[in-house]
Amino acid sequence: MKTNDEGDVNCVGCELCAKICPCDCITVVPYEDEKGNRRPKVFDIDLARCLYCGLCEDACPADAIKLGQEYEVATTTTEALVVHLEDLIAAPRKAEEGAGTVIPASLAKDGSGKTIAQANVKGYDWWQLLKRQK
Repeated sequence: MKTNDEGDVNCVGCELCAKICPCDCITVVPYEDEKGNRRPKVFDIDLARCLYCGLCEDACPADAIKLGQEYEVATTTTEALVVHLEDLIAAPRKAEEGAGTVIPASLAKDGSGKTIAQANVKGYDWWQLLKRQK
């Protein structure tokens, strides 16, 4: 969970992450703080159910959710797989720009069948390729 310079969470408690989650593993209970800002009173993620698909990160209008490239909250008990807001704020900040993208192979075959290295290979947001039925 990302925070601003003042230490407040970026999350505005809109619940879009919970609504878009295909495995229903995110619980958000919003409240209004003393300044009139909407914030999460409860923000829990059940990592035993999470697919790590990145849809929550993409849906977040406040850029509060950032998935990392590594499993940062490993545990040895199933009870600890439900991660709370405090745990997410205290988690190491390993998520970098480019998290949540698919990195294509940097090798390709040329016309003669030889394997060659490609230059300037960039990732892409795979969920933008999903076709939604109307």
